[in-house]
Amino acid sequence: MAANVDNTVRELVYEFLDDLRESGEVNMFGAALDLEEEFGFDRSMSKDLLTDWMSQYGKDDDNE
Repeated sequence: MAANVDNTVRELVYEFLDDLRESGEVNMFGAALDLEEEFGFDRSMSKDLLTDWMSQYGKDDDNE
C-alpha cells in the first residue's frame, strides 16, 4: 500500500520521521499515530510508511 505513495510525499514523511527521531520525544514504534495526525494518512498507510522508513533507516550510511 505504501508503494502507491508519491516519492515527493515519501521524502517528506521520511524527513518528518528523521526529525521526530532526533527530537527524542517519541518512541518511534508509536510514530504511526504522528503520521496520521501530521499527514492525514489512515492507520494502515501510516504503519506501512513507518515500517518502510524503519527498514531503510541507516542503509544510506552503509553506502558512504
